[in-house]
Amino acid sequence: RLAGCVPALCAFAKAPRIKRLALLVAAHLLGDEVGGLRWLFRFLARDGWLVEESLFEQALREAGEEVPQDFPALFRSADLSGSGALNFVEFMAAMMASLPEVYCSQSSLKAVFHFFDSSGAGIIRGEHLHTLFPARSEDDCALMIRQSCGKDSMNFLDFQRVMTPANWKGPQPVAAKWADVPDVTSPVLGAKPFKERKRGSSSDPEDSRDSRPQVTSRVTSTPSEAFAIRQKPGFHRSA
Repeated sequence: RLAGCVPALCAFAKAPRIKRLALLVAAHLLGDEVGGLRWLFRFLARDGWLVEESLFEQALREAGEEVPQDFPALFRSADLSGSGALNFVEFMAAMMASLPEVYCSQSSLKAVFHFFDSSGAGIIRGEHLHTLFPARSEDDCALMIRQSCGKDSMNFLDFQRVMTPANWKGPQPVAAKWADVPDVTSPVLGAKPFKERKRGSSSDPEDSRDSRPQVTSRVTSTPSEAFAIRQKPGFHRSA
């Protein structure tokens, strides 16, 4: 997945500031759908709990990936705590920026919106963000909202528009792994296996009907939208 790291950092850096905070919160609501990113973090963090800029860049170069000249700036945009390195949540938030199929599901968007909407009024205001992220001034939080939707408050539809990429078409059906496997009909519960049927006999309408080619349809399903909240109280205080 190293090939997708730079595009993800670019997408995160270009995102509105309130979307970056939302991705940070969404990173705490993840289930098993991003297991590969967890392994990538462990690989980049080596024996520590942080991804350092120099080791990140070194890993990209060793993998043959092109490292842009503004990589330091991209890295700093993901360092929301200003620690000089990326912790697990910051890394996951940045990498998720190019995975709208993960964070743009209705369940995920509503969970993040309700987290921001601390008053339960169905809107997000600057004072709400300031309460959750006290390291940022209330004026700066209010500015984030105005920059995102042009208003002093943001409802869920505004939030959804900010979070959803313009060129994203929504979740696509995913073929079940067993969709292309031919059905095997039980000789007890269903028709006889094809090799046991009598051929050339027109006296049995059922045999004649069963000998026709079977047409199977491809079964599709949408990705799971299960999310597990795995956050510690106060995780957002340093963001």
